[in-house]
Amino acid sequence: MIMLRRTDGACIGREITAAERSKAAVNFLNYWLTQLGKPDANAATDYDVAGHMASAVSGAVKAEGIKPAGTVIYGAASCVAAGKDLACFAFLSSDCKSVVALSASTVKFTNSAELPVIPSTLAPACKTGP
Repeated sequence: MIMLRRTDGACIGREITAAERSKAAVNFLNYWLTQLGKPDANAATDYDVAGHMASAVSGAVKAEGIKPAGTVIYGAASCVAAGKDLACFAFLSSDCKSVVALSASTVKFTNSAELPVIPSTLAPACKTGP
């Protein structure tokens, strides 16, 4: 699954700070993971994508009430600041390698090449779950 959210900084009257961007990435991922159980997410890591500051985070949750029992859902999220706007992307799958592939989906900003939303150096590390 891929989820998107855009925050309009002009509407709220200010630009999003780096700390808010990192917190937004963690909160966006945790929002989706908590729909399934108690998430285990790492801290956000800041990076640059096409001259825009971004924050990425990954995590997992052992899904409650889903069969087969013990199913782990893996996730990754990134929030990218573009001017006053903040664009957030979240990727979820029961297959960790699929989350890695989804998080490599590309984004293109004006006057830039297409780049992965989350660079391979920040791709989620596949482990057995929370």
